[in-house]
Order: sequence, then structure tokens, then C-alpha cells
Amino acid sequence: MQAIYKLATTLPSSDAAAQMDIRQDGELQTVFYSVAGQLNADSEFIDWELSFSAVSGFATHDTSSSIVGTRLFAGMLTNGAVLSAQAHSLAGIAVALQGGERLYLHTNSNGPGVIQLRVYLYVEEKGGQARTATRRR
Repeated sequence: MQAIYKLATTLPSSDAAAQMDIRQDGELQTVFYSVAGQLNADSEFIDWELSFSAVSGFATHDTSSSIVGTRLFAGMLTNGAVLSAQAHSLAGIAVALQGGERLYLHTNSNGPGVIQLRVYLYVEEKGGQARTATRRR
């Protein structure tokens, strides 16, 4: 059975800006994301990352916890507010997920603009007994 998970945030720079628990064992097969932000000056950027770790891997070149991420970047000759946006999907992947495992969404930005980020995960659940996270909300 296929399950759809959603993470969303508007935080400009934060480790664990959003997090969620996987309900049961499965396989992440597709990621769809849309990100938008206001970039006001040359070389401003917005990064985001989906990860198994509560701490981002932005400054680490060899992290095994990152699943997917991207960057919006402004290369402008003059300053001025520019809305930059992306919407993409990544399909045909096979990332094993365990029930009760937590996924984290991290953001990083050097500009003042608002970030609007939504990430949808399409997971093929393997059935069997559902697990819950140890910490209840």
C-alpha cells in the first residue's frame, strides 16, 4: 500500500524545521517538493535537506544521513527583491525506511526572504505490524 507523507515549513534557517515519524516499514520511492523564497541581493541562497539526522549536513561533504536536498541561488547584477521558486520530483529511488524512524527537514538561508517549503514523500509500505515512535505527541 502506498502512503503519502507531507512536511512543510516557513523557517528561514533551522535544523529540524519540521519532522515526522514513519508509520511502518517501507520504501521511499518518490519525493516531490516545492520551494519558494525572496532573494534580495547577489549571492543570496536558500538550502533545504531531508535527512535521517536531527542536525543538518549542509557543512558536511560525507554525511550518510542526507536523503535529498537542493539550493535556490540568486545571481544578480543589482539588488532588488526577486521571488525564486522551484518545483521538482525525484522518482525511481529506493530508500529503505523503518517504522518508527524519524525524518527531519532542515533549512538554511543567508537572506532575509521568507521560505515556503513543502515536501511530499511517496512511500510503499511493506505491510505487517505498524510501529509507533517511542515518544508520543
